[in-house]
Amino acid sequence: MIGRLVNFEGTPTALSELERVLVGECADALRALPGLHALHMMVDREAGRAIVLAIWKDAGCADRAMDAMVPIRRTIIEGGLRQSMSDYEVVV
Repeated sequence: MIGRLVNFEGTPTALSELERVLVGECADALRALPGLHALHMMVDREAGRAIVLAIWKDAGCADRAMDAMVPIRRTIIEGGLRQSMSDYEVVV
């Protein structure tokens, strides 16, 4: 399994919009994709940071999910959010 961790930094307004899009437009589409085991979003609004963690069967499943993330990428660009992404092997 692979854990894809995406870190976001931005204004509280931009983070709220990210949350709205993830929950309202992307979560169901992602959950319908083969290979997704878990999806979590954690937010620290005061610090202007959020983390999205998705656990996938393998890297191929994680990569194919990027098509479902088009609304999120649009929100990132329009909201001026900074992001970084890392993949990790899930050990436990």
